Amino acid sequence: MLPSYISAYFDILGKAQKVYSKYLEPVSRKWELTRSELDVMLFLHNNPGYSRATDIVSHRGMTKSHVSMSVSSLVERGLLLRQFSPDDRRTVHLILTEQGHLIAEEARILQQQFFEVIYTDVSREEMAVLRKVTLKVCENIDNIDKVLANP
Repeated sequence: MLPSYISAYFDILGKAQKVYSKYLEPVSRKWELTRSELDVMLFLHNNPGYSRATDIVSHRGMTKSHVSMSVSSLVERGLLLRQFSPDDRRTVHLILTEQGHLIAEEARILQQQFFEVIYTDVSREEMAVLRKVTLKVCENIDNIDKVLANP
């Protein structure tokens, strides 16, 4: 039987997601953005090396439909631009507009504050262990996902 702290770990992650959503709520409310729209904007703002919808789906774990709806809404509102790759017209890059960057930066500041608060009193050594364990768990989850996708 697994120790109780193992299942508690997943409970804590769920609770962290809920509190994180509440933390970002002022920005969502101020700019009338859904959580998915804000997630798309934050992802693009925080990860300049990734600019495709498929990057958001694979790295952020959002569904294709949520990303697609969010991107369409953000483009309509003038917060995001679609730019076709000159090398391959099937590839579309998503680019935050100036206003989109300003909103995403406002959310990023709250995001940073959230992480500073939840990691208060966690030492560098503990953070290194957490990073190592998290990477291993993520790799294992990816492996399970691949197996489940191809039964």
